[in-house]
Amino acid sequence: MFSPARRRLLRAVGLAAAASYPGFRPGRVHADSQAHRKYFVAIPYFYGVSPAHFWPKATAPDVALDSVGELPPILRPLENFRADMLVLRGLRLAASDGTSPHIAGNVTMLSGSSPDASGGSYFNGTGPTIDQEIARTMQAGMFPSVEQGLFTYGRPTVWRGRGNHLPAVENPNITFDRLFADVAPGVNAVERAALRAQSQSMLDHVSKEIVALSGALGNQDRIRLDAHLTSIRAIERRLSWPLSQGSCPVPVKLPDLKDWLYYQNPGDIAGALKLQMDIIVAAFACDITRVATLQLGSASKNPIFPFLGFSEGLHPLSHVVAPREGSLDKYVRALTWYHEQFAYLATQLKGTPHAEGGSLFDASAIFVTSEIGVGWSHTINDLPILVLGNAGGYFRTGRLMNFGNQRAHNDLLVSLANAYGSPAMTFGTPKHCKGPLPIARG
Repeated sequence: MFSPARRRLLRAVGLAAAASYPGFRPGRVHADSQAHRKYFVAIPYFYGVSPAHFWPKATAPDVALDSVGELPPILRPLENFRADMLVLRGLRLAASDGTSPHIAGNVTMLSGSSPDASGGSYFNGTGPTIDQEIARTMQAGMFPSVEQGLFTYGRPTVWRGRGNHLPAVENPNITFDRLFADVAPGVNAVERAALRAQSQSMLDHVSKEIVALSGALGNQDRIRLDAHLTSIRAIERRLSWPLSQGSCPVPVKLPDLKDWLYYQNPGDIAGALKLQMDIIVAAFACDITRVATLQLGSASKNPIFPFLGFSEGLHPLSHVVAPREGSLDKYVRALTWYHEQFAYLATQLKGTPHAEGGSLFDASAIFVTSEIGVGWSHTINDLPILVLGNAGGYFRTGRLMNFGNQRAHNDLLVSLANAYGSPAMTFGTPKHCKGPLPIARG
């Protein structure tokens, strides 16, 4: 039986959860007072690459991408972004610390923190991921961050801190309703304002009750309480943004996706991913959020690509070591399709005006990585890392750089944090950090 104090806490937490339900979401935010708005997207994917089909050829550790000739097949969709991207070779997933790189990848790709393996086959995060650090540093947007993905099987790559994860939402219509329901055609502004006031009143009551009960709780319950209070503060933040005036572009929902999951509706994969990317662009343009993640895959699970004309999943295809019944061709085709999607997202950002001039892409960085370097060897060296965009002029793009696996990818995470205003000199597990990479403009 729960104690009376704990029963009251659970009731209060339940009210907070109700207030955070999509029906209680406030209207979107207009531009705030920050001098220059930047945007960040992280795209972690799984099962590495085929090196011969991914890495441009170079004889020096730092060369212009314009000098490397034709891009390899996987990178070829990004041909128009040569001047706008960094291709970074020779970075290691050092934070995997000898554990399974597939499973550790869920935890370490974006955090650089060593995984907590005490949970068995499902590892827990031990530190915040770079998207959450950037969101914390910028303190901007109605939603601090938005998490979406496909092929995730409920295994997250986004962590606020130890054991505190943010799951990726696979159904883009759910994310659409969460972000845009208040600005979609036909929404009554008076009802929206009343709903906002009701939500704020509920949260005021819940917050006071939870704080009053905290002294009666044990240590573990206090840890859970801190997580709930963090969620409540995020909701209050959204409620504090003034309702927007004017209009912003809202994408069109897909039909028949009410209970959508990709493994039940494989024919909808391409359309769902496109809508997820359109949602990111629109959320940036409307200043609903400035940080997004798009998780493609999960540890030891199996993305499928029936629309590409084959039924095999990416995981078994990644284990090929030589062309065998077309398996390597299919593996490369699937990875090329991923990069076609990255090019689509960058193109959409490039074609969307920024409120302060230029395009959204001009003020963005899209960080792309996998958890291993080579699909069939599972090496943690040579992670296939891209940075698309210069984050408002911060990065020196148009380069292919090779760090010879003498640097951990933690140092790139430091560089990304610095680009968005954090003074951090380490990120993730400190022993793997040497400081930011030499990729910023001088």
